[in-house]
Amino acid sequence: VASEDGDVFVLTSSNTTTIDTLFTPFDRIYKVVPCSEAHANGFFIGTRNMGLVLCRRQADSLVAVTRYLLPTADRPDRYSAYDISVQPTGVYVATSHGLLKVAQNSMATTSTATTSTASTSTASTSTAVLSPVDVCHDSGTSSDTLRPMVACDIFAISPRYLVCASDRGVLKVDMTTDKVNLLVSQKAYGIALNGNAIMALV
Repeated sequence: VASEDGDVFVLTSSNTTTIDTLFTPFDRIYKVVPCSEAHANGFFIGTRNMGLVLCRRQADSLVAVTRYLLPTADRPDRYSAYDISVQPTGVYVATSHGLLKVAQNSMATTSTATTSTASTSTASTSTAVLSPVDVCHDSGTSSDTLRPMVACDIFAISPRYLVCASDRGVLKVDMTTDKVNLLVSQKAYGIALNGNAIMALV
């Protein structure tokens, strides 16, 4: 369970008793998702202002392995990641700059190694670049820079499709092609699933 103080609490599934606390240097965590496919003892962490970070567990801490950057931005490392969905086709990330993706074949891709500012150890942290999903992001007409467009609440509704709330509306994504259809064209603040129904807060 993620916390606004930057700690991660490990709970038992039966009675939600805290059995462990993992420390991080993040000031706020919105989402934590385990993902052993990306790294042994790996966790994808959605943070405030530091974006998506792949971490590994080391004793009582989560140590940054890879920081994921915006594909085009003046400050590509400065964004927030609100929700994360790990799927067979990749990792979908709802961010302050739209719905982005870590491709399955580049989950553990590394590029320039830098000294980690999101780590309590001396290990270096690599960087990788996220990919925008179809046209659900917002780029300027005279610039390739991604403009802020908040996305949140990702839910898989079948093995092929997921839905996501965003400033542009409720998005339905075909994960085989990453093409997007707009189910609701009003700004959506959140969504929830109720049986076969998708409920949106607009």
